Amino acid sequence: MKILPPEGGWELVMEGLGFTDAACSDGEGNFYFSDLGKAKLYKVGADGKAAVWFEESPKISGMKFGPDGRLYAASQGSVGGPRDEKKTIVAIDPESKR
Repeated sequence: MKILPPEGGWELVMEGLGFTDAACSDGEGNFYFSDLGKAKLYKVGADGKAAVWFEESPKISGMKFGPDGRLYAASQGSVGGPRDEKKTIVAIDPESKR
């Protein structure tokens, strides 16, 4: 996963990911994305450091922060779940991660 720093050019922030998706950012300049197949959400802080932000989540294929501060995400089902599992929209509180 690479992000474009303000001064220009590309900088590698993480390796070893599978299928990344759902890129979005919050009002504080943090960047979020999912590794769809591994059901993990990652956060790249304004300082450029990347880390797992949320684990054992549903498989997320789209995210956006709402005006209420919650992260809304399109779930593609759970890892190992049935193929016909319902797709839903989930809301995650960034503070409690519930």
